[in-house]
Amino acid sequence: MKIPFLDLGPQWAEIREEAEPLLGGMFAAGRFIGGEQVELFEKEFAAYIGRRFCVALSSGTAAEHFCLRAWGVGPGDEVILPANTFIATSEAVALTGATPVLIDIEPEGVHASVEAAARAITPRTRAIMPVHLFGHCMNLVRWRALADAHGLKLIEDACQAHGSLSGGKRAGTFGHAAAFSFYPGKNLGACGDAGALVTDDEALYDALLMIRNHGASKPFDHQLLGSTERMDAIQAAVLRIKLKRLDDWNDRRRARAAQYVEALAPVEGLWVPRWDDADSPCHHLFVVRHSARDGLARHLAEEGIGTGMHYPVPIHLMPANRWMGLQRGSLPHAEKACETGLSLPMGPHLAAEDCARVAQAVRHFVER
Repeated sequence: MKIPFLDLGPQWAEIREEAEPLLGGMFAAGRFIGGEQVELFEKEFAAYIGRRFCVALSSGTAAEHFCLRAWGVGPGDEVILPANTFIATSEAVALTGATPVLIDIEPEGVHASVEAAARAITPRTRAIMPVHLFGHCMNLVRWRALADAHGLKLIEDACQAHGSLSGGKRAGTFGHAAAFSFYPGKNLGACGDAGALVTDDEALYDALLMIRNHGASKPFDHQLLGSTERMDAIQAAVLRIKLKRLDDWNDRRRARAAQYVEALAPVEGLWVPRWDDADSPCHHLFVVRHSARDGLARHLAEEGIGTGMHYPVPIHLMPANRWMGLQRGSLPHAEKACETGLSLPMGPHLAAEDCARVAQAVRHFVER
């Protein structure tokens, strides 16, 4: 039997009984933009994260882009972010006209250090955007102190960290604001594209409400140039149903991650993720690293096991980002992570026996 890298079918099976009547009623009413479901989701997700406000948007990219715009970040400004992230993080900066400033990650980790961020600050720096990569929540207390000391904004890219904790604090509560993605494969995934920004800043909240709706404070009263990047009501309804299950689903992911670590940590030559005892990652992805990554992926495919690569090309070496002027070797640790990282099957409905089979197949390849 095949083990897919990602299988969303069991999620639908779990929520179908609750979702179908709700969605059917929405189709019958013909109300798809804004309305009760969006407003309720915003309140419930803000409460879940522990922030005052939530703005429901069309994607995590829009959340980051609009947040920076609302803060006045634009041409001539710089925003610091790690090099090993999805291109959307740098896109959000570039779309404002500002310059993404990439910093390398720690040699044996997945995150950049606060010291690396401090070294990258210049008079043009306006914001710092750390990423809770793969669902591993960073402790950003020192990052927030660094931002405050230099008068900078700290925006968390929490697009992969729904429900992750560090030192008892949720991802999304360290910065001035935090962006989340609800792409279908995320721990909290919609049935299409969706995202949100959370914050305690009422002025930022009010600005994003306008920016997402063509810059209008009320119908036909356009105060600024905006866009149409709203979350539709269908996505909000599905997300509300799934949000009630998120903590349980994350606990199931943690159980499978612990199973992987127990089986794979002793394997020589294989990098396996680690986290502090005070942290509780949500394990959006479970990424291992091996020097023969491509061979390992082929071996697992032959065994009927799906895998992913997050991310095979670092963002500074992509054709779209040649304008950054960064050459191979300029960010060596991030480049190595991209060249050797392989994502194993992970999800709340991954069976323990399937997880064991994946781990055994990985061990056989590496030990051989």
